[in-house]
Amino acid sequence: MHHSVRHIIACLLLLAAAPLLRAQQQTDNPAGTHTVKTKNIRHEIHAWTLQGLTARADTTAPDTAYLNYMQRDAIHRHSIDYTYNGNLLSPLQSKIYFDRQSKTGLIFSDAFTPYLLTPQDIVYYNTRTPYSNITWRTGGKTYRKEDQVSFMFAGNANRRIGYGITLNYMAPIGSYAHQSGRNFNGSLNASYNGTRYYVSAAAMLNNLSVHENGGLTDTDQLSDQVQPQDASTRLQDALTAHKYWAVYVNHGYRIGHT
Repeated sequence: MHHSVRHIIACLLLLAAAPLLRAQQQTDNPAGTHTVKTKNIRHEIHAWTLQGLTARADTTAPDTAYLNYMQRDAIHRHSIDYTYNGNLLSPLQSKIYFDRQSKTGLIFSDAFTPYLLTPQDIVYYNTRTPYSNITWRTGGKTYRKEDQVSFMFAGNANRRIGYGITLNYMAPIGSYAHQSGRNFNGSLNASYNGTRYYVSAAAMLNNLSVHENGGLTDTDQLSDQVQPQDASTRLQDALTAHKYWAVYVNHGYRIGHT
C-alpha cells in the first residue's frame, strides 16, 4: 500500500509542476538580437465557498501551512471534539451539538460527513498566478499507518474566468484487525464573474469503503504477548460502502449600480 501511496504522490507532483513548465526562451540569438520583456505579476488569491439555499458567497482562507495546519485534516476541520473509534474513516459524531452536520440529507451518511465532498465544500478561486497545493499526511506504526494524500490546482483563463481541480485519497489500516478503509474524492469547478452576470459550476464524486470489526471479543486478550492487530474481533467481513456524486450550478444576474 505504501508503494501505491508513493506512486500517487509522484503523479500529483508531476500534475502540480506541469502548468509551471514552459519552454525556455532563448535570449541570446546568434543570428540576431532577441529581446524578451518580462512583467512582475503580484501574487493575489481570492477564495470563496457557496453556502446555504441562497448560495451565499463566503470568503475562505487558502490552505497554507502557516496557520491552523493541524486543524485542516479530514476530522478536525469540522469540529474540535469527536467521538469515534480512533482511526481515520471510522464513523464519528461531534460532541458539540451545533457542529453536527447533515450534508447529503441521508441519515446513513451523517456518520461520514467529514470525509465527504459536497457542493458546500467546493472552494472557488480567482488568482493572478496558478496556485497548487500537495499535502501528504501520515502517522501510526509501521505497516499500520494512516495515509492521506490531497492535491489541488487553481488557475484563471482571464481575470473573470477561474477553474480548479481537487483530488483526495485516504488509506488507513487501523491499529486493530478489520479496520482498514479507502476513500477517494475529487472535484472539477469553474466560475465566471462578470460585471452583471456570474455563474459557478462544480462536479464532484466520492467513493468510500471501510471495514468494521464490531469491537474486540474480549479485552482481556490485550497484553504484552498479543499485538493489537492480532486480537480477535466480533466481525470479520463487515464493510460499509458509500458513494456520492453531484453536479452543482449556481448563476445570477446583478441589477442596479455595480
